[in-house]
Amino acid sequence: MGTRRRAAAAAAAAVVLVAGCQGVPDEAFNGGDPVMVPSWYLERGPVVRFPDGSTLVSRHDPDTGTSSVRKLNPDGPIATGWGVGGEVEVPFIAPSGSGATDGVALPDGSVILRGWQGPWLEQAVRLTPSGAPDTGYGTGGVLALSNLYTEVPFNDACELLADGSFACATVQEATDELQLRRYSPAGADLGATTTPVDLDQFAVAAPPGTTTIFGAAVNQVAVDGDDVVVAVRVSTSWWSPTESGSSDADLVVLRVRSGSVDPSFGTGGYRLVDLEVDGSGELVLGAGPDEAGALELAVGTDGAVTLVVSGYDLATFGTTFGGVRLTGLGAFDTGSGGDGVWSARLPDSTVVDVTAARVRPDGHVTLGGSVPDGADTRGVALRVLPTGLLDTGFDGDGVADAPSSRDVHAIDDRNGRVTVGGSGATIDPGTMEADVVVVVLTG
Repeated sequence: MGTRRRAAAAAAAAVVLVAGCQGVPDEAFNGGDPVMVPSWYLERGPVVRFPDGSTLVSRHDPDTGTSSVRKLNPDGPIATGWGVGGEVEVPFIAPSGSGATDGVALPDGSVILRGWQGPWLEQAVRLTPSGAPDTGYGTGGVLALSNLYTEVPFNDACELLADGSFACATVQEATDELQLRRYSPAGADLGATTTPVDLDQFAVAAPPGTTTIFGAAVNQVAVDGDDVVVAVRVSTSWWSPTESGSSDADLVVLRVRSGSVDPSFGTGGYRLVDLEVDGSGELVLGAGPDEAGALELAVGTDGAVTLVVSGYDLATFGTTFGGVRLTGLGAFDTGSGGDGVWSARLPDSTVVDVTAARVRPDGHVTLGGSVPDGADTRGVALRVLPTGLLDTGFDGDGVADAPSSRDVHAIDDRNGRVTVGGSGATIDPGTMEADVVVVVLTG
């Protein structure tokens, strides 16, 4: 199963924390107290921090059923001069009930948001600095990223970059190719390139006499200059009239450089990340039956590759979250968690249920999630160093509480602060309404 990992820590409200001493409430924002914004309890949208310190919060109106974003001034009050009274309706109605799923603020004050229009269509829109929909963005103001019904267009995964552009990737299994497609900050399709890949080498041998299906799909995309790094989730399943089964799901990381898989990365251009969960709930490397997934992928200024990952234990049906750090050449970084893998835990070893993650250029990872709190849960934000240890400069022990919240489900670690969005602790059982709780932490 591999060696033990050192733990990274040795409907409701959307809670927004802006975390620098780091990780403590910033009194410049509403005197350090939370700001509450009404929303539907299933809201799981992003929080976006602008260069001037203002914050965009995603909310869902339980009375009208519409999704919108609300802008808060740097000191906390609603920015009533933006949009209509500080709010703009967006066209995203995701199956979970949330609106936008990601966003980035640009230096000119505009913002790009993406989300799902129903269960099939992933889209992006751009709002001008005044909060008006930008009709010149994409086609008629909308950029279609993926249509799961018609598959035109279709992308396995897209990364919204800091400049407002998108980098997307798709495994084309029929031709053994990886398609990379870019969209400009104006929503223009810049075209696609294809790169031959050999992912079939990671297929698992199936029992004789069965029909085998090998599946591969891009989980996450990261851009490093002219290079693109992707994390692909691979698995094998089989069936016959008398039996059926499947392998575990593993991750394969590769780098595309100058139109080809970089052979100097990993082993022959590929790094297999086979994650398992051991008997104590720690993430470990080694062959076994457990499932792995990637929540976030980034390349640091030193060229190291960081993944925020999940490991699903098929024996206990529990999930452990953590990180994997690879060197620029795709080797496991032994300076991180002992062999490149760490688990997300509090200092007392409590497992953190991670629902949001951001990786900074310096390799520091900010996580958001929840931990047990009596019969309920409470929201927390963690800062993890490239070594896989908690950053004790972040609220003293690497962990900051999200007041009045039951979880943290969104983080923006850009523009000088950490903005964290979560779900508030109190739900009105009649209206299913709660508050978006906005708190700013230094950091």
